Amino acid sequence: MNPHISLKKHYAIVELSKRPLEMTAIRLKDQDKSSPTAGTHPSKLTNLNILLESGYRLVTGEDGGNTGRICRKFEHFKEKAETIPKTTDELFALSHYMEEVRTKKMSALRQRVQDSASRLMYLIDRFIFNEADMAMNSQVLTWPDRIMPIFDANDVMMEEARRVGELKMIEARNKLVSDLARLRHRVEEFCDYGELSMIQHYAQDTRTIQRKLAELAAQIEWIHKEEGMYKFPTTEYPEWEAVSTALEPFSKFFSTVLKWHRCEKRCMDGDFLNQDVEAIASEIDEYSREIYKTQKIFALRLKKMQMDYDDEEREVKKQQRAELAAGKEVTIPDLEPFKVPEILAVIDHVHNAVTDFKEIIPTIGVMCNPGLRKRHWDAMSEVAGFDLTPDAGTTLRKVLKLDLEPFMEKFEAISTSASKEFTLEKAFRKMTSEWEDMCLSLNPHKGDSSVVVLGGVDDIQTLLDDHIVKTQTMRNSPFVKPFEKDVKVLVACTSQGVLEKLKDTNALLDAINKGLNAYLEKKRLYFPRFFFLSNDEMLEILSETKDPTRVQPHLKKCFEGIAKLEFDKDLVIHGMFSSEGENIQFSYSIDTKEAKGSVEKWLLQVQNVMLTSVRDVIEESYEDHQNAPRKSWVQEWPGQVVICVSSIYWTLEVHEAIALRSEGLRTYHSTLNDQLKDVVDLVRGKLTTQQRISLGALVVIDVHARDVVMDMAEKGVCTQNDFNWLAQLRYYWEDANCLVRITNATVKYAYEYLGNTGRLVITPLTDRCYRTLAAARLPMGPGLVLGAGSWRMVDHRAPVMMPELVCSAGWV
Repeated sequence: MNPHISLKKHYAIVELSKRPLEMTAIRLKDQDKSSPTAGTHPSKLTNLNILLESGYRLVTGEDGGNTGRICRKFEHFKEKAETIPKTTDELFALSHYMEEVRTKKMSALRQRVQDSASRLMYLIDRFIFNEADMAMNSQVLTWPDRIMPIFDANDVMMEEARRVGELKMIEARNKLVSDLARLRHRVEEFCDYGELSMIQHYAQDTRTIQRKLAELAAQIEWIHKEEGMYKFPTTEYPEWEAVSTALEPFSKFFSTVLKWHRCEKRCMDGDFLNQDVEAIASEIDEYSREIYKTQKIFALRLKKMQMDYDDEEREVKKQQRAELAAGKEVTIPDLEPFKVPEILAVIDHVHNAVTDFKEIIPTIGVMCNPGLRKRHWDAMSEVAGFDLTPDAGTTLRKVLKLDLEPFMEKFEAISTSASKEFTLEKAFRKMTSEWEDMCLSLNPHKGDSSVVVLGGVDDIQTLLDDHIVKTQTMRNSPFVKPFEKDVKVLVACTSQGVLEKLKDTNALLDAINKGLNAYLEKKRLYFPRFFFLSNDEMLEILSETKDPTRVQPHLKKCFEGIAKLEFDKDLVIHGMFSSEGENIQFSYSIDTKEAKGSVEKWLLQVQNVMLTSVRDVIEESYEDHQNAPRKSWVQEWPGQVVICVSSIYWTLEVHEAIALRSEGLRTYHSTLNDQLKDVVDLVRGKLTTQQRISLGALVVIDVHARDVVMDMAEKGVCTQNDFNWLAQLRYYWEDANCLVRITNATVKYAYEYLGNTGRLVITPLTDRCYRTLAAARLPMGPGLVLGAGSWRMVDHRAPVMMPELVCSAGWV
């Protein structure tokens, strides 16, 4: 498009090109004076000329425009149609493409030629075309007719290519059959390979046939692909599998024989002192198994060959008798005598050679023992009566020629002794090497570089204990004497007086430990929760007199629910945090400075204020429950408090429902269902992490409470003294304290802070554990025996019922 023509004019040209041929003719030269344009202002004619010029360029353009694109499309079709495919894949790809061109693309292209012709007919009366444009438009109009002979020629060429491809495939199939027959004949010739010295050549022949079989397998795959493309039935080639199966035992046997020859050469003529008898025995056993399998295979083949020969011989005899019975001269000759394949003799020879070699393996184990030292060779030389000490030229072949069989029993005893001595020697060397890189480390005491303490010696002590046991075992062995003098003792110290100083130091250390234990016992009696801590942990806590915050890592072992305390800058404690991040403010603050460095004192204060604070929060929540809706109330208080107060009101409301008989319990069951749905709706909504944990535990308690009410309603509980009600865990708020009752036991709520954790599902076994737990507090009550599962169930109830009982896993 001319860049000087505006966008508006361009759209006008496009519309102009779409108008019908009946449009009023406008000629740029020799215009008819009778034309409607006669007398038109010259400026308007100039604009019209520009529009026609632009329309002309739109159709033709510098690169041919729409006409050029149509011509290039036809030329591409022509180029593809004249392409000669070189492979079957190219043949069928071209065939599919040409089919698509004829059925789809040519139809669209003809439509484009017709549209171009319509525009051309409109412009030809209004514009003078140059020769190049006329030639190009002529090509466009004649291409549909000129392309058809090219398509017909393509059909002929494709048919010829298909015929050639099919002939090539058939020729490949015939050649494949011929090649398989030749390979089968070559494999059968292996039966006559009977020269052991030619094993290397035989193995090379099998590898050549294997490569040829691989090539034929690829050829079979190609043929199957070609057959599928040409719609030929798939040809099977069982002969390939038969040749491969027949070749396999020959290939394995020849390969095994070559390996055996190399192994025999290495053992008989290799380095005498570096023979590994275990590796040799394992390798020989493998060769023996492979050769035995080959024997079995060829024995079966020989039996089949013999049966086939007998059948053929009977058939020949039968025909000869028929000719004699007919009075004719016998014309059928006898079969040649059955010939046993020569390969069987080679297999038997190799098998016997391997079997003979296996018999000398014990001799190799005795004479090539790596534990043999000069003293052992001297002893064996004395037994044999001549020097047997090996040198650089000694080989197993030379040793076997010495005829040492009469002395092997004594040699074996010497070699066995050498093996045991060698085992002890290796153990000693290993122990010595382990101590070479061992060293004692000194570490600064609590960051003070002026005072150092001995670092961890656990690894050293473990290694020392292990070596002491090994050394004692070695000293008790009768085979340690030859190298006992080589054992080196690690001398700790040889200075005079060191032993006495060590004894005095040990005595002083015992006295210090005794005094330390007494001191720690006193602290534990003052603050009993210290019994949960080890001596090292207690020393670390008690040493932090200036910085109480450093005690916090050990709080979890003293208080199950407290992970850390809330300190201000003056080291005053205002509250506590659980491991989940829940915070409870103390009823009163604790100034750790008043303890004057006595950690146990302010920890005891923490224990007391913890109990007081939990009780106060429960009381406040109990009063708030009466005024606030339950859906908002459960989100505003700590998780432990919510469960406790909810249990108190549940107990109170059950008493009221029992007073109304069974109908009251059923009505209350519906109320509990509504409460549970409200909590579930809250859980499904947007909550904080603490609220979600708290409500999750509350759902477990509420579900159990609802099920208990329904169970009592079904059992007809109608009095408050019914055992089905008394057997439940009941919470009461009396005299500003929470009481827990079950059966005839009443326990004061201990107010031990448990944090905000989830709850396990309550089962009938859980209720039995609660009853056992409460009864254990009664005089002459049953003993408290809980299994692992029971312990997990009552884990969250026990601390608030019996905080003074502890097991190794925590509160009980």
